[in-house]
Amino acid sequence: IDGESYHLPSPDQPPIEIILPDGTLAQLASGQVTIRGQTVDLPSDISSPRDISIAGQTITARPGTSKKPEHSGGGDGDSSGLFHALEGIASAAGSAAARMANVRSSAFEWASSGATTLTSGLAESIASAVSEIGGFVDSINGIQESFELEELTEDGRRRVFRAQNLGRESFDWLKSMGNVIKGFNGLKGDAQQHVRDNILKYAAVAGGLAVAEEAMRRYSDFPWIIITSQTITISSAQSESYTSPTTQPQSDSTGPTPYFITTKDGTSSDTFKRFIEDLDGGAGTAYQYDMSNVPHQHYATKLNASFAANLPNKYPFIQRIFPELFDPADLDSPNESGGYHGTMMATIAAGKTLGIAPNAHLHLVKGKNQYSTDGTTWRNYGYQPRAVSVALDEVRRHIMSRLRNDPSAKSILNLSWGVELNTLNGPTINAIFGDFLAWSELARVTVVMAAGNDDGVALHQKTPQNYGTGTNRIVTVGAVKKDGTLREGTAPHQPGQAGSMTVFAPGEEIRVPSLGNRELDDPVANSGTSQAAAIVSGLGAYLMAVPELSFFHHSDIPTPEEDVKQYMVAHAWTRVPPAAYANPPPHWPPITNLDVVYNLARGDPAHPDNP
Repeated sequence: IDGESYHLPSPDQPPIEIILPDGTLAQLASGQVTIRGQTVDLPSDISSPRDISIAGQTITARPGTSKKPEHSGGGDGDSSGLFHALEGIASAAGSAAARMANVRSSAFEWASSGATTLTSGLAESIASAVSEIGGFVDSINGIQESFELEELTEDGRRRVFRAQNLGRESFDWLKSMGNVIKGFNGLKGDAQQHVRDNILKYAAVAGGLAVAEEAMRRYSDFPWIIITSQTITISSAQSESYTSPTTQPQSDSTGPTPYFITTKDGTSSDTFKRFIEDLDGGAGTAYQYDMSNVPHQHYATKLNASFAANLPNKYPFIQRIFPELFDPADLDSPNESGGYHGTMMATIAAGKTLGIAPNAHLHLVKGKNQYSTDGTTWRNYGYQPRAVSVALDEVRRHIMSRLRNDPSAKSILNLSWGVELNTLNGPTINAIFGDFLAWSELARVTVVMAAGNDDGVALHQKTPQNYGTGTNRIVTVGAVKKDGTLREGTAPHQPGQAGSMTVFAPGEEIRVPSLGNRELDDPVANSGTSQAAAIVSGLGAYLMAVPELSFFHHSDIPTPEEDVKQYMVAHAWTRVPPAAYANPPPHWPPITNLDVVYNLARGDPAHPDNP
């Protein structure tokens, strides 16, 4: 159209809207194109370019482009060629997602500003994203032409088709928007506003571009090389494929056991209601939300293991189903911290008297609690998957509700806890965090988490710490003592493994209140990476609330509003000489720095050319 190529959606996909250079909308469907109110059917047997007249202009229908993998066979008669081909473009999907995120942020900011002229940077960002996405979609098309995808798991196929379809949609929208903005200054006022409105809709936090970005990231993160159609199974033991836990539950083949079901984002309320009615007449416990805030549901009920295992095949909108299992070893385990830990972290971050950000608004979410069977003896066990799911959904609901009322609202999530993967519920909680952190990244929410206080359990061995990278919005915090040296027990990041140590913060004898309107006098309970993380969360909130920092910052460093993680990293510094960390603890790799966060109270000596 107008000399530019666009992808048509698959037959089972909704039409794609694009915006034409004159500011009007066109609609692309699998077998139809609608331009300026006129619709034309496209021939289904196109083998070569064919011109078609519509709305006073000529468009050209032609076969879709594709790029076949260099090696279409895996050798020895197996299907490894397919998996290597899919793995081979995983980095391209990740790169496309990064380009989308960049465009989404800059386009939304420009459209919100009401500016009448375009920046060259936005046009260049769109062109780069179009190139990355187009290359990925062409590669997926080529893989489909070269292989049968039946070898993939159902989850694998979903990721392929979702990335392909949403890739086509985002490619088309970005391609058309790139053309429109070239002539934006020549459009009339109402047409310019129409373009801005279209950008605000598609580039919003939960808009089409964000959804496509998430699909690309999910494709990029999938372990294509090690996945076969038998790998992911749902059993009474656990619902994801991870390293086996050290404690196995006793199997229960005598009757129904509790299960927890989560639907995929976008599952409608009507579909969910029909599902639970069909499942057990709605006898279980349903968790539903305002779809504009949390677009999925949960359901807790009792099922037989064999019946539960088949549900994802029968209901493709199921995201996850797992049995609710209690580890018998927990019966004899010591109490986990509780009853005061969250209170301490909240007041460190935003307490009115000694909090780091005393004017920040606190939204407190409880993921576990104490309980007693006799009224005198209290127990506090570890995190359970259902509780984690519901707690994280409450975080998402609260943040989305704020964003819809105020698109400029900022949030920081503090997680001064973690779960080891090599436990009964660790793999399930890890999968739950994977979904949540994919959303938080799209929503540009900074997530601060404690590294942990057991140096024998590295970051890659626990969740959510294993999701941190140097470039995403996860801030993993280690602890230093009062003299600036590493606090004993701080969990390390092992080179080449998942996770990323971001910064350090004070973690020794932090003054905090506790229950009963008293100050907690316990050097052990007052120390650790939990306290360090709460300090960093408070500092992040404080920095984002100082608008002057957006005007006085180094040109190579993002402002706190743009990326508070990178801002804190850029200004953190080590308070001790290299000799103080030259001999790392036994479980630690060589230490290159102990960069402690800094609030710029005494200027910015690390960047002397800072204005």
